[in-house]
Order: sequence, then C-alpha cells, then structure tokens
Amino acid sequence: MGTTMKCFAKAFTVIFCLILIGCGFSEDLKNRHIKRGESFFAKGKYTEASREFNYALQIDPRFSKAYYMLGQAALKKKKLNTAFRNLAKALEINPDYPDAEAAMGSLMLEKNRVAEAREKAEKVLAKSPNHESALFLKAKCLLAINKGKQAEQILLKLIQLNPRNTESYLILSKYRLKSQDIKGAVETLRNLLEINVCSRQGRLILAEIYENNNQLSKAEKEYRHLISCNPGNENFILSLLNFYKRTRKNQKAEKFLKKLISDHPEKEEYRLALARFFSETNQSDSMIKVLRNTIYGLPENYQAFKMLANYYRINKSLDRAIEVLDIFVERVNAGPQFLKALLLKASILSEKQEYIESLNLLNKILIENPGDLIAHALKGDILIKRQDYLSAITEYRIALSEEPEDTVMIKKLARAHLLNNEPLLAEQLYIKVLNLEPQDHEARLALSEIPDNRHALMGTAKHENEVEPAVIHSIKR
Repeated sequence: MGTTMKCFAKAFTVIFCLILIGCGFSEDLKNRHIKRGESFFAKGKYTEASREFNYALQIDPRFSKAYYMLGQAALKKKKLNTAFRNLAKALEINPDYPDAEAAMGSLMLEKNRVAEAREKAEKVLAKSPNHESALFLKAKCLLAINKGKQAEQILLKLIQLNPRNTESYLILSKYRLKSQDIKGAVETLRNLLEINVCSRQGRLILAEIYENNNQLSKAEKEYRHLISCNPGNENFILSLLNFYKRTRKNQKAEKFLKKLISDHPEKEEYRLALARFFSETNQSDSMIKVLRNTIYGLPENYQAFKMLANYYRINKSLDRAIEVLDIFVERVNAGPQFLKALLLKASILSEKQEYIESLNLLNKILIENPGDLIAHALKGDILIKRQDYLSAITEYRIALSEEPEDTVMIKKLARAHLLNNEPLLAEQLYIKVLNLEPQDHEARLALSEIPDNRHALMGTAKHENEVEPAVIHSIKR
C-alpha cells in the first residue's frame, strides 16, 4: 500500500510540474503574440496587429491587455463599435485599467460625447495626475469646448513631462494656428524639429504655414528636407510636386524628378513619380514613354507594368492592358509580383466578361496563395455573375475570414444568400452590417425588401448601438 501511495505521489508531482510548465509556456506564447501585435501596431499595420491580439486571446480569453490593444487597433481603423466592445471587455476583466479607461474616453470623444470623454480623463487623472493619455484626452476635450488656454497649459505640461512625444507639439501648434498665433505655432514646430529632425507632420505643417504666408523658398526647403529624411518615399516627393503645381512651377517639378532619376536610375519610384506628374498635367504621351522606358530599364519591377496596364484599362483599351501584363508574366514567372500581375489580368478579363479564363487564373493564384482574400472576393463576384451562388458564398466567407467586420464583403455575402433563396441568412447579415454601420443605406434598403421574418432576429447579441427589432420592422414598413 505504501509503495502504491509513493508511486501515486510521484505521478501527481510529475503531472503538476507538467501543468506548471504548460502554463509557463502559454504565458510566454501569449506575450509573444502581444509583442508581435504591438510591433505591427507601431508600423500602422492594424489588421496584422489585431490578428496577433486575437491569437493571444485564444490562449487566454481573459487577457485584458489583448482586448485593450484590439480596441486601440479598431480606434485607428475608425471602427468605433468594435473598439467599444473590446475596451468594455478589457474594463470588465480589469476595472482598474487606466490605459483602457483613457482609450474609452478617446472613443467617446470620437463620438462627440465630450462630457463623458472628459469624465473618463478626470477619473484616470484623479489616481494618476501625470497619465499622458488622460492628459491628452483632457486637453482635446477642452479644445472641443473652446477652452483653448486651459488646453494649452496641459499641452505645455505634457511637453515638460515627455519632451520626445511629438503629439503634444503638433496639437499645440494646431491650436496656436487656429488662434492666429502664427509666431507661436512656428516656434512650437521648431522646438519639435529640434528633438525630432525628421518629424513628418511637423515639417508638413511648417511648410504649409510658410506657403500660406507666401514664404515659398522656406516652404520648398521643408518639403526637400522631408525627402532627404525619407529617401524614396513617394508621398513626400508628391508633396513637393504638388507644391510646385500649386505655385505654377511645373518646369521646376519636371527638372527635379529628372534629376532624381539621373542620380538614381535604379529607383523605380522616382520614374513612377515622373509618370504620375505627366498624367496629372495631361501629358499622356510623355507618361507612356516614361513607363515604357521603365519597363525596358527595370524589366522585373511590376509597378510600371501595373500603372501602364491600369492606364489602358481606364481608357477602355483592355486588350492593350492585358498585353502589358502578359509581357511581365512571361519575364517573371513566379513570386508575389507575378501573382499580383495574374490577379490584375483576371480582373480585366472579368471586365471583358471572359469569366472562364478569369476563373482559371484565379484558381492558379489560389493554388499558389490560398490566403489571397482579394482573389477569393473576385472569384465570388464572377461566380455570382455565373449564377453559382453556393460557390460564391464559400468564396465570400473565406474573404471575410481575416476581416469579419468588412461591411462591403458582408453585404456581398448577404446578397449571395438572397440569390440562393436563403432570406433568413441574408437578413441576419444585413442586421450585422447595421450593427456595425447603423446608417448604411444599402443594407437598410436591402433589409426593407426581405419578407418579414421575425424569428430571424432571435439570438442576436445585444451591445451598444445594436439595431433593435423594432427598428428593423420600421425599416421594413
């Protein structure tokens, strides 16, 4: 008996240790997902970030930080209802979570509920007087109710607390601009650029101030500084080009771009910028010439082919567009750019109503990359046209797998169910759209045309801004 008990004790100890090891592994894994998500979030890749935060929740469904970060990502994407649900969940799990409380306040401010937003800020600041997000929130609330001087003092305090946080300078400079304090705004931006010489927004606002005050050489200098800080960034090249266009210096713009191309012949983005400049100044022949030279000089770079094909496509020369893409496909017969060229060709073939060939290309793409959601969505569109509604439903559901709150795709899926004689499923999907976007006219109209089926509403979850059954029936009336 004693031997049996000893064996049992040893087995229990081993199992207990394995459980502890498993818990430690799960803890480590969920934190790794959070860190990856935060890295994506910092780069502005909010969809990828949300995916990582959801992975963390699969490991620990009560991980308040994951809900908080999902709320933040939804806020960045302006999906306010989704943000509300996730932030509310974070606070339900952890009521003493100042970051989530401040984020919920930011959400209230987005909805123009200024008093509630300020109440959230004050609640956090009562416990943590120097909480940066809460201070930002309070400053924004004060600006919203025209108490600029009070907001200014908070922003100055924030700059003292964290001189390297650029948002304080930017909000302060915008307030001073609005108050006609041009000198104060410029001084604030200059202070910002001392601690962050490559601040994009800082340079752009300063350039705009100089331009509006007819200090054109200073404005040009700021735009050029942006380009030197961000070599190859097309947005800043275009900012300078637009500045030249606004100030009627087209020759200077063309000369600037040609110099960039001469100095960096390997940089496709400079050639594309010149092509866009010619397009925007109605010099189509020059644009085509630049693109053809780029195709010849950089034959494995897809963007010039894409731009030329789209030009022909817009101008209804669909066969010429396909010819351009075929040249690229023959030269580069594998890889991500190759698949993108096939996808664009499939889309153009669909426009030509050559559905079989388009579907063949899409199937080829999906064999190589089953996760290409755009290809799934396009395939669904073509299957609808071919009246294969059941297969279209499958494709739309796959396309929704990564972005389950994509209202455009949900409406496509709802329509496919309607065409497949499944009005109850369609109704539920249109209700989902209205829960996400209450003012969506297309969903309201479609819902009003579905025969009344009260039981289709049963089981829908209640949350803020949910479309109530009474509203549904008022739509149908």
